[in-house]
Amino acid sequence: EGLPAPAPPLPAPKRLRAPPAWPRSLALTDLGLGRLPMRKGSGGSGAGDAAAGMPAAADMSDPPGASGWDQGGGLWRLQSSHVAVHGQSRGKVDWASGIRRTWSVGEEGAQAALAAFVESGAVLRFGGRQRFRADEAATAAISPHLRFGEISSRQVLHAVQAASGDGGGGDDGGSGRCGAFLRRLAWRDLAYWALWRFPSLPSAPFRPWFEHQRWSYDQQALHAWQAGATGYPLVDAAMRQLWATGWIPNYLRHVVASFLIEYLNLDWRHGLRWFDYTLVDADVAINAFMWQNGGHSGFDQWNFVMHPVYAAKSCDPDGAYVRQWIPALAPLPAEYIHCPWDAPFALRAASRLVLGRDYPARILTGLEAARRDSHAAVMEVRRGPAKDNVLPSGHEWLELDSGRRVCLITREDYREGTVGRDGELISGDRVVTRQTADLKRDPRRRERTDTAARAMAYALGEHARGRC
Repeated sequence: EGLPAPAPPLPAPKRLRAPPAWPRSLALTDLGLGRLPMRKGSGGSGAGDAAAGMPAAADMSDPPGASGWDQGGGLWRLQSSHVAVHGQSRGKVDWASGIRRTWSVGEEGAQAALAAFVESGAVLRFGGRQRFRADEAATAAISPHLRFGEISSRQVLHAVQAASGDGGGGDDGGSGRCGAFLRRLAWRDLAYWALWRFPSLPSAPFRPWFEHQRWSYDQQALHAWQAGATGYPLVDAAMRQLWATGWIPNYLRHVVASFLIEYLNLDWRHGLRWFDYTLVDADVAINAFMWQNGGHSGFDQWNFVMHPVYAAKSCDPDGAYVRQWIPALAPLPAEYIHCPWDAPFALRAASRLVLGRDYPARILTGLEAARRDSHAAVMEVRRGPAKDNVLPSGHEWLELDSGRRVCLITREDYREGTVGRDGELISGDRVVTRQTADLKRDPRRRERTDTAARAMAYALGEHARGRC
């Protein structure tokens, strides 16, 4: 508030002087980063995965979305044919091929991505729920270009303002119809400031009492999450897109993070490390800032939890996104594509879908019980190590190294003894924040499509018409 508007973008340099002497540099091969991993059983030593930095524990050398599955040793292992890529020897895995196909590296690619976002009108729809859609080009895919300096934030700011017709004026700093997008652009700088001010953010909870939180140590669940093999199609489709392209939309980052933390009860630092490993826009400041908030220990706890099925109503209502990344589920209708275990047996048979063979069975079936356990783990901290840091409002406070005390926004569910938005007293033992189902994904309300249900509906209709 009261700050001047950012200056216009700087003009492009007309020429750049070469340094008197270029610094000595090592090639990728010298650093051991250029070696491609070998598929196991393809004649290699089997050590190629580790040498190339691939996560061998979950056998992630093949891109998710490959043709088949093999449940061996309790872990889902993605399979694909051993085809030579770009003339390489048989059995080598060109794990970056999807990334190269997806992104146009360099300033020209950055300008093209920004122009596509602005000229398509997506920037003007960003303020509504349209930006949540994963099955459409509804968001700006410019984060890798910003991350590597191929485009400046000032260029983005002024291009967006020009598209909205605000021209940098107005009481809101020129955000106008594009305010939602520009606020997210500003959060990038907030994350940079946060890391500069609190350099331990990537490794330690900002709210130090959450170092005592009870987490699960289920390695198989973590590997399934990383591999896109949890049995929850929306989560798995996102994790497979992440592995194949190095990127997923922001809404789906929240979906997969919620599943890891709120349902699997796995430490948020596992998610941070995996995102740092797989994202082409990986940024330690933004990663740490967002995962801390999602993991309950950051500046501002997320006041929402994405449901692994119901979240689809906003981002993939008809199942097109899941069909793209999980072809085995493509024949299922929208009512069942995000919850194939609910599909009638006849429908799954007609779709040639066997859960546990063509697509993984769920690693977790009791979602509500899992939520309650994760909730209880947080309340154990608040009633124990954090009890002296809980304010009468239910929020938490922290004394900084400067001696100043700051209030930390805390999710409504945890503000024990206060009154919630529904007017009810919050007990601390009840999950309040939840995502609800729409008609398609609510098993109690959606139309049944199995043979018996259709026969019953037909008979009732005939009876109503007086024909029987």
